[in-house]
Formats: sequence, C-alpha cells, structure tokens
Amino acid sequence: MSAGQIRRDHVRAAIKGVFDGGGRSVPEIEGARGRRMAGSPEQAHMRGERVWHTRAELLDPVARALRLDPALWGRKRKSSDFYNAVDQEIAKLRRKGLLADWRGGSGVFRLAGALPEGWAETGPAAKVAEPETDMGRAFMGILRRGAKANTYKFALARAILDHCRESRKHAPGSAEAREIPYGYLAGKFLRYYWHQECKFRIRQGFRTDSNPRVIDAIREVFGRGSPGDFGRLDRADVERARSRILKDVFGHARNKTSLVVPRFQNARAGGAAHAGIFYEHDDDEQKIRLRPEAVSFFRENDGILSGAVLAEWAKFLEKINSSLPMLVSKIERAESRRRSLAWYRKNYAGHARHCFYCSCRLERGRIDVDHVIPWSYMFEDDPWNLVLACSGCNRKKSDSLPEKEFLDTLIGRNLAHRDSIPRLRRSLDLLDSGRGWQPEIRGHYDSCEEYGFGVQALP
Repeated sequence: MSAGQIRRDHVRAAIKGVFDGGGRSVPEIEGARGRRMAGSPEQAHMRGERVWHTRAELLDPVARALRLDPALWGRKRKSSDFYNAVDQEIAKLRRKGLLADWRGGSGVFRLAGALPEGWAETGPAAKVAEPETDMGRAFMGILRRGAKANTYKFALARAILDHCRESRKHAPGSAEAREIPYGYLAGKFLRYYWHQECKFRIRQGFRTDSNPRVIDAIREVFGRGSPGDFGRLDRADVERARSRILKDVFGHARNKTSLVVPRFQNARAGGAAHAGIFYEHDDDEQKIRLRPEAVSFFRENDGILSGAVLAEWAKFLEKINSSLPMLVSKIERAESRRRSLAWYRKNYAGHARHCFYCSCRLERGRIDVDHVIPWSYMFEDDPWNLVLACSGCNRKKSDSLPEKEFLDTLIGRNLAHRDSIPRLRRSLDLLDSGRGWQPEIRGHYDSCEEYGFGVQALP
C-alpha cells in the first residue's frame, strides 16, 4: 500500500478520533519532555486542560486506525509519505484557524474550533488485505520469503504489474496482453533503477564488493550524477543502457539462463513450490507468456499488489539504507518533479540580503534557493532547509553538503526568523519529534554524510 492509496477521508476520520478521545495537559507534556514550555498569557487558563496533543502522539493512533503496514510509516522513516499525509491535514486545520498552538511548545497544539461538517465522514478504515488465492499466497510469498541478494524480484513484479495495467488500456483482450518481451522488462528496469541510482544513490544489494549488473550498466552509461529527468536523457544513451541491461540481466549471462526471470517463481508458500504459477518463459524468443488466469489476477488486484511490492521493496532496502528518508517515495515515483521555489526566493529576500555561503550581497536576477542538506537526500522542500545563495556558490555546492560549520549558521537563521515567517515556523514544529528541532537538523546532516554525500568547501 502506497501513500497514494491512503484515502484522505480515512486520515481525517482517524485524526478526528484522536481529538475526540481527549489529550494531555501542558504540565504532563512538559514532564515527559523534561523541559518547561513557555506559553502566552492568553493561553494560561488552558494550561491544565487535557486537550493538548503533540505530532508524535497523533501519528501512532492514526496509523493504527488505518491499519497501515509499518514499512510505510515506521519510526525510522520520519519523513515518509504517511507522515506527510497527516502533516498536510494538520496544516490545513491550522490555516483555517481550527488548531491553536502552545507558543514555544515545539509542535504542541489543540483543537480550537469545531471541525467542518462532513470533514471526516467515511466508512470503515481501509484495510490492506492479501488476495486469498493460490496466486495471492504465491505472490506474497515471493515478495516476503523468496531468496534475494538484491531487488530484482521486486522490480520484475512491478514491471509485470505495469504491463498488465498498460495492456488493459491498449489491448485488453488480445494474446499480446499475455506476452511480455524481455526488451520491455529491460526498459522498465532502466527507468526504475536509473531514478533510484542517479537521483538518490539507493543501494540495491547486500554485497559490498560488487553491484547488481543493472547498476553497473547505468553507471557505465550515465555515471553517478543526476542529469535532469529521465525523459530528457539522450535517446542513444538510453538505448545503450537498455541493451546492456537486456544482455546482462535478461540474457544468457555466464552461459546460464536469464538471471531473474526463472528465479522469480522459485519461492515456496505453505510448503508448496510455485514454479510456473504466473508464466512460462522462453529465453530464445526473449519473452515470458503470462497465464490467462495470471493476467486476470494481476489486473483485478493491481492496487493491493502494487502497494505490497513497494512496501516490501522498501523494507528490504531499509536493511541496507537505514538512514535514507522518504524511501517509499523514491522507489514509487518513476520521475521526480521539482516544485518551484519562487515563493521562498521572494519571501526570504526580505530577511536575507547576503549569500548564505560567501556573504556577498545578493544581486537581483542572480539569487538561487539552495537546499543546505541536498534535495536528492531529503526529497523535500522543507523551509527550514532552504536558504538564499548566489548563483556561483549554488553551482559549486551542487548536490553536496556544505562544511559542518554552516549548520550553526542555518540553525541561527531559523531561530532568528521562525516567528516572522509562518511557513518556516510550521516546518520547524513538524521537524521536532520530541527532543527539539536543532538535533534533528544535525542528525539529518550526519546521516546524509554517512550515506556517502560529499562535503564541498565554500565559498
């Protein structure tokens, strides 16, 4: 189940259930945090009321009410899609004046007005169910229990689901819907892995002395940078990489058959082997032939199966990439769409007239918005992480970390302007998971550096 399959009315219903169940008093929250939280005089009469909530206290019961797989929201993934979905609903309530924040409370809030009529009307919370069929048990057995040294099986499962979804639109009843050329699979592998390798540097296997062959093919053709979006790559390079993947991953490598296609169905579930349950393969003709009942199974259960593939892929990768945030989003999105940062350029300009890195005066037309901790690691445009820089420093820093001394500058900037820029204050409140937002910023920097992002000396 992916974040896109989390219905917002279910999220709102779960949030309402938390509010209806009461909260804690400010002294109780202070006792748990071990520090006093200064409030405003007009809030003093509410200090002892058990109506206050923290973000962390809201997230756990909402996730339980939605019956979400922990792989989509576990505590190791504090920037996951689920967290963002809840944060967005909280932000909407704030904008409507329906939440009151305890001043200086680092994300402590209460319901300040009646929720709009119908805001949280919904049926029972969504439940992630597995198809109770032999194919359903076999498919989940492959994802969860099949032997894996890398992520090929998840990629193949995703490619098969993509093919069945696409063929339903273009050739729903033809025999072509059952045949999947290896060339199609190689193209899908290239798209999935290019995005994860060149944009986010996600490790795909446990071995440290070698990479999966799909990664070697991508690095050989494209290097390890992030040259824009996949759709803008040189077509000749794309074809060269696809041909290399077709040969090395789906061909007769080392005088053996395809490395992934026959092995995909080798999992056992309930004590029974499931070889051939979904398809037959022909290495000479370079294609697999789906069984008719398998096509129907994949199409009828597309939403559940696609979510399961992403969740299990993420759980597998978290064992190898434990510090990488937004992991499900980085796997799920075939293309990354960077949002415009024009708002920050305009609204931060009144508070920052000099480059964050070199301190030179910023000149109109040469002002860039930079992510201090690289976007390709954070995968978010969090206001606390955005600064104004001159074009020269921004180009020089590129997809790297600045020297650690700039963390103090960033924290100082956030302290100085959090009360004058509401969007910045909200991002800092959401960043705080109970120990304050400053340690969270330092923790993100350290994790990014440990993950392999270089440090660029500036200016």
